[in-house]
Amino acid sequence: MLVSGVLKGSPAEKAGIKAGDIIIQVGASKVKVETIEDMPYFNQLISELPLNRYTRIIFLREGKQKAVFLKPIRREKTYCETKEVKRLGITARDISRYEMLELKRESQEGVVITGVRPGGPAGEAKPALAENDVITEIEGVPIRNMEDLNKCLEAIKGDASVMVRFDRGKEKMLTVVHLKEEKEMEKIPYAKKGWLPVEVQSLTDDIRDKLKIKKRGVLVTRVYTKEENFPLKVGDIITEIEGESLPIRSPADKTVFYEKLTDYQVGSEIELTIIRDGQEIKQKVLVSAEPPSREEAAKYREVNLGISVREVCFEDVKELGEGKKGVIVDTVEEGSWASLAQLGVGDLILEINGEKVDNVDKFKEMIDKARAEKNDLVFYIERDTEHKFIEIKKLVWEARK
Repeated sequence: MLVSGVLKGSPAEKAGIKAGDIIIQVGASKVKVETIEDMPYFNQLISELPLNRYTRIIFLREGKQKAVFLKPIRREKTYCETKEVKRLGITARDISRYEMLELKRESQEGVVITGVRPGGPAGEAKPALAENDVITEIEGVPIRNMEDLNKCLEAIKGDASVMVRFDRGKEKMLTVVHLKEEKEMEKIPYAKKGWLPVEVQSLTDDIRDKLKIKKRGVLVTRVYTKEENFPLKVGDIITEIEGESLPIRSPADKTVFYEKLTDYQVGSEIELTIIRDGQEIKQKVLVSAEPPSREEAAKYREVNLGISVREVCFEDVKELGEGKKGVIVDTVEEGSWASLAQLGVGDLILEINGEKVDNVDKFKEMIDKARAEKNDLVFYIERDTEHKFIEIKKLVWEARK
């Protein structure tokens, strides 16, 4: 076996083995490697060596046979465990010896970023932090590993703007990250805009010609409310709002309809001009409040499980169908109990231990009850077209204090 390189600080380097040496014997075993397919044999031979006991290695150097004794150590992982750093909106890990070489760094100090959440503190910084950046310092505090990073962030209370030093390749850069205080459960305030619970399609010129309609407008394709007295129906063509025509030409122009609705206060009554069954009529309708988005939905993070959930919102109803009640899995920490149990982002949790879960308040109540009673957890979930049970043992309550 030809030695192509020797890692700094490794048992091989300490024993004096160098690149260019040809290993011909390991312990009592001759090394017989003739083709690339024989490589696994050598790897197995090395992996079976006893730890912390000297082994004789015989090799050739410049045609002369030499022997050294080295003490094998447990092999380090290729990559360290990736963990989520919620305060920064990133996933990151310590730098292994292998990754140090891969990143062409001189030491293993620092924390390498493996992912950045869009819209999170790191992603919104200017310049934004990115995958493979290595964080080396926050507010003057050296960051040598994940432990240093977590301790540093724990010491920063409430909302704060922090200076972050990081390496991007050979560049040593600075950025300012705006941190926000973490909250287990929160409802993000948002400005309520005017809206109607309908889906519409633009009437293009070709469609208007076929329907023999002169006015421009939108076609109602879906109604999201079950109110019996709601005045709009699927198939209605809306041509005016409060006497103002809709400049609709292309399929993308349907957004003009929704934008015009935002001009009116929530709860106000507006008059629509519609064509129904070939007849033009005027129809009064109350302007509704725009429903919360996924980012604005109430959320709850459960530390022991390594999971966060949010309430079902209008965007989910459009995908899942009306009448769905439960909570949506929003994030799952890598290596957490939830991850090991194979709960996935997007799963709809319908029940916990046989009891229905309608919202995040109920979810928290059920989790607190199971924690207090040290019970197992059985989740009944909906995933795409499947329904299944997922069990997490009561050991979860001993995981984190």
